Amino acid sequence: MMEESRMTSLGDYGVDLTFGINLALLISTFILASNAISECMNCLLTERKSELNMYHTIGWTHQRILYKVAKEAFGWVVLSVLIGLLFSGATLLLFGTSIKWILIGCTISFWVYDASLFQTVYYF
Repeated sequence: MMEESRMTSLGDYGVDLTFGINLALLISTFILASNAISECMNCLLTERKSELNMYHTIGWTHQRILYKVAKEAFGWVVLSVLIGLLFSGATLLLFGTSIKWILIGCTISFWVYDASLFQTVYYF
């Protein structure tokens, strides 16, 4: 469909214009999602600060506390990322996007969110 749109200069302009809009939407969505996840993890750790201090007081090591928090958060993050990837993949399939690009996008998204979770928990 995109090749058919590029047959005229107006179609070429329209494809280029929508590409810029799509790229801007993608970047803003990524920034907003990263900010939401960061704030969520920050609030989680702030609210549980007394509980985490109590674990430290009773003799838990820093690694054991991090493992406990990461284990709790990982389940929620994986579930939400998988649901988001399924919905976005289905939407991209409806728009006729190549499966190769859908898999590349899903892989990168999962890796970025996993890395942000690890970074948040590790630097606590």
